Order: sequence, then structure tokens, then C-alpha cells
Amino acid sequence: MNFNPAGRVESSVIASRPMSVEDIFIPVLGMTGAGKTTFISTCTQEKPLQSGRGLSSCTSQVTLHTMTYNGRTVHLIDTPGFNGTHRSDGETLQELAFWLIGAFQRELRISGIVYLHQITAPRLEGSSLRGLNAFKALCGEESYPGIALATTRWDEVDEDEGALRQQELCSKAHFWGDLKKGGCHITKLSVGRPSALKLIQHIVKQDHRLILRLQRQMIHENKLIHETDLGQVVYCKALADQEALDRLMAEAKCDFEKAASEFHDRRIIASRNAMAGISTELSKKKSELSNLQIDMESLQTIWDKKICEELEELRRKSEENAVRHRKKTEELERLRQSPLYSQSVEHRYEDEFREIEKERNEIEVVRRQKIGARNHTSISTVVGTGLALGQFIAMLACTVM
Repeated sequence: MNFNPAGRVESSVIASRPMSVEDIFIPVLGMTGAGKTTFISTCTQEKPLQSGRGLSSCTSQVTLHTMTYNGRTVHLIDTPGFNGTHRSDGETLQELAFWLIGAFQRELRISGIVYLHQITAPRLEGSSLRGLNAFKALCGEESYPGIALATTRWDEVDEDEGALRQQELCSKAHFWGDLKKGGCHITKLSVGRPSALKLIQHIVKQDHRLILRLQRQMIHENKLIHETDLGQVVYCKALADQEALDRLMAEAKCDFEKAASEFHDRRIIASRNAMAGISTELSKKKSELSNLQIDMESLQTIWDKKICEELEELRRKSEENAVRHRKKTEELERLRQSPLYSQSVEHRYEDEFREIEKERNEIEVVRRQKIGARNHTSISTVVGTGLALGQFIAMLACTVM
């Protein structure tokens, strides 16, 4: 087989082709902003789904995108980053665990993993370093040969400066040094499709069949999420966050008591507001910690509930969309009978109708995925290889990450 990056490539979802355990499955991971969605859309030439009017709460999950490369069906799996602004790391971990366990139960094996890192970051520290440690814990050393590390956004940095940063990443064991020693592939991802397809070429040619450490620990060793290596990374961070919030609450209570004893109204109000905010964050953190102390069966229950809630939200948004369309139609009909009517008015309403139609289509796409997920997903059921790819996408894309 000729693995030419510029060779035979077909993109987009191929709904009529049955899924096979021989297909190539490639999760794409990395911190938020590393370019995961851009990389996938570059490979598949799909236009990323643009969320409208609050739809992002339903679509910020794992999605599966399919292409063919030199005759092989390749599924690229877009995953949320561990430093997302709209969700906790615990929720992200739940989705990762749910998808990986479900894939394993269906005898689907990961062919390779792409981990993206933006070279624009001058240092690897804080949340970025924690994200890397979480990634290592997810995979385990035994999976390092199936990993491809790629630096992105080279067009935004000086070439020499970027080269020095990548050299530092590779030279330090607690950065990429141990991954490199373990046999992972390291590359620079340039802007454009040839560079992206070259990375796909490498994974397709290697065609590993990986069992990640998280899968093994939860399935073979029957560990709860927080007992796994990856779970410990996320759980310990959440526990430290809770302890920090407890200290802040104690300080806020002291401030409140002092302000009350001095009858200082402004400080009393400020202290009350501070305690209310801290209390909200504490509640979220306690919930995150609790939700990590679950097994495989509990994952199914939790995510089925999430799907039901999101379906109800989508139903509400669909109704709002229909109301907007009806009102705009009535407005336009009235204007057509008015002396104020002009061709520019018609054009303006055409633009608004296109926006409403775009939103309606997005809602319908997500709604079908959710319904498919409810109808076809069961974490304890092994699905045969004859499942249509369209069903597989509906089954996985919105029930896990």
C-alpha cells in the first residue's frame, strides 16, 4: 500500500459503509486551544459545526469524524480539553472513561493517539503540565509507542524560538522526554493539509491496537474512576481545590463576623456575597469529587440522564426557533403591504431567515445524535461489526465526550 500524504483521500462521514473492527480509530487530545478541531477539519475537510444561541452546551462533547485514507476507513475522535472553561475536569474524565470503555466493550481498538501542544506557549506549567500528566496517566507507558506528539501554531512564533521550545519539551523527562524514550512519534504540525495527512499516514502505517491504562484499570481491574491513575490526577487536583475553597470560606466568615461586630454595612454585604460565591463553587467541587467515585454501570446511568436533559433543552430551543421564524414571517408580510417596504428590507429578512434555518439545522443534527445515542448505546452490550457508521456516530458522538 502506498502511504502518500497527498494521495488518495476521501473525507466526510460515509454513512453507508459498515463499521469494522479493522477501521482506524484515532483520538485527538490536547489542552483547549491546541487546535484539535482545526486539525480534524483539515484532515476531513468537514466544516466544523458552529454552535448558535447557546447550543454549545449540547455540542461540547466527543465527536467522531470519518474519512478514508488510501483505502482505510479512519475515524478521528475530537475530545474536550482538561482545561475547559465551561466544564470541570471531572466531567471531562467521565466522558473519556465512558467512551473508552464503550469502545473496548465493542471490540474497537485504538490505532494511535494524537496529542497536540501549541508551540506558542512559552512554558509548560500549571494547567498545561497537569493536562500532560493526565494524558500520560490515561495512556500508560505501555501505550507510548502508539502516541504521536505534535506541536501546532508554528505560524504564530519565530521559527528559532519554536525550535528551542520543542527541544526543551523533548529533553526533559517530566515533559516529553519520557514519552520520547518510550517510543512515541514527535513531529511539527505545519499549517495546511499535507502536514496533517502525513501524521495520519504515520498512524495508519503503524496501525497499533492499543489498550489504554484507563481501560485496563476500569475493565480488567474493576477500579472506580477515581482509583485509576488518570482518576487520581483529576481527583487530587479537585480535592486540593476544595481545600483551598474551604480556607477561603473560613476567611470570608471571619471577615463577616468582624464587619458585623463593627456594624460596617458595606463590608457585611461584601462578605456575604463572597461567602455565597464560595459556597456555590464548593458545591460544584463536592459534586465533581462525588461523581468520580463511580463504576462503569454508574457511568451509563449518569450519561443517560444527561442525554434526557439535553433532549429536553433541544426541544425547547426548537420551539423557540419555530416561534422566531413565524414572527419574522408575519413581520415581513406586514412590511410588504407597507409603503416603507423596499428591496433592502427583503434582503435583510432573507439574511435573518438564513440564520434561523442554520440554527434549526444544527439543532436537528444534535437532536438526532442524542436520540441515536439513547436507542443504540448500552455500555454492557457488545455491538457487532455490521453497525452502520451513521448509527455508530450517533451512538458515540454525543454520549461520551
